[in-house]
Amino acid sequence: MDRLLTARLIAERPDERDLPDLVALHLDPDVSCYLGGIRSAEATKAYLAANLIHWDRHGFGLWIWRSPDGAFVGRAGIRPLIVGGVQEIEIAYALARDAWGGDMPARSRRGWSGMPSGDWPCRPSSGWS
Repeated sequence: MDRLLTARLIAERPDERDLPDLVALHLDPDVSCYLGGIRSAEATKAYLAANLIHWDRHGFGLWIWRSPDGAFVGRAGIRPLIVGGVQEIEIAYALARDAWGGDMPARSRRGWSGMPSGDWPCRPSSGWS
């Protein structure tokens, strides 16, 4: 699945055209303070490349989220993560500052949880809500 729709959001598999929006997101100090610090344009380019490889290998990952008019909202999705030596699935997101204060995380989570179980590339951890 390369595209996910909710009532007010469009999520698509990332590609190179998303780099300028991701660079702006990762250079914003108010956003990046929640992501471990500012990422340079070069680091963001490598980040995007790694996420594209993940999609190619696993068929899922982080999506680029946009409003119906095409405005960049952020990046969000699911990805594998090792926690305490156990493979888990993380719900990851970073929102552009303009999207703060809304209900995007809840809307995106509802979009993923509404997917038929056969569309999941792996089984979510028991903490899924």
